[in-house]
Amino acid sequence: MAFSDMFQELWGETAYQEFLAQADIASVCNRNYDGTISRRGDTVHVHFFDPSLLTVRTSWEPGAADTDFGDVKTINVDKERSIFVDIMDVDQLRTNARLQEETAFSAASRLANRADSDLILAVSGTGGIQSYAVGSSTPYDNLVDVRKAQAQDGYPIRDTWYFATATQYANLLKDDDVNRSTTVVSDQMVSGQVRRIAGVNVVEQSVDAGVGVFFHRNALAFVSQAALRFAIDSLVSQAKFGNRMGAGLLYGIGVLSTKGVRKVTNS
Repeated sequence: MAFSDMFQELWGETAYQEFLAQADIASVCNRNYDGTISRRGDTVHVHFFDPSLLTVRTSWEPGAADTDFGDVKTINVDKERSIFVDIMDVDQLRTNARLQEETAFSAASRLANRADSDLILAVSGTGGIQSYAVGSSTPYDNLVDVRKAQAQDGYPIRDTWYFATATQYANLLKDDDVNRSTTVVSDQMVSGQVRRIAGVNVVEQSVDAGVGVFFHRNALAFVSQAALRFAIDSLVSQAKFGNRMGAGLLYGIGVLSTKGVRKVTNS
């Protein structure tokens, strides 16, 4: 393998791990799929299990299965996001570890923000997903109400996430019920973060999309390549008299079960 090819492969894998670390929503979605992603338009099969379809029977009569533990849905890889920057000295990029880390972090961070925005847009545009408008109740009570509705639809609280808008998250930070525990207060005051409330993982959106997303990880799919695509064009950048570096990622998004996802809007 040529040195340039090896560098591009290693950089792409490093950047992808950084992407997963930076992506709030994409990193916790169902990413269990079969198939190969090499170009936009590819399709893959996502395996998932819908717990809302289970029925507790009163006798040992198998009958028909309630649901399939190996249920599969097809996801279209229709998103291709990329970033291009001019590089004055390609050799320095190949040999400078700190510069590699900085470029990987920057590219991954921007692509992660875009992926999270695409996920929220996908949820907003999917029919059949219930919308919950936070009202006059306290932020804590609002969260518990959404949690209750999701649990009643058969989705367990375990592995449930709430990605709040900046306003929703700020209201939680100021809520008296959330701050009632001294251990929560001490951690929250120092970090400025609420990590878990009423059994639900709570995260502030990196890019405020105006709509909160409440979901079980098995109900929302994010499928992508296992590394960021990386290339340095052979053509010289006329603007900078250097090379042009490109970084990108192919991915697809799908709502696997509308019962396991909810939109949270401000009243």
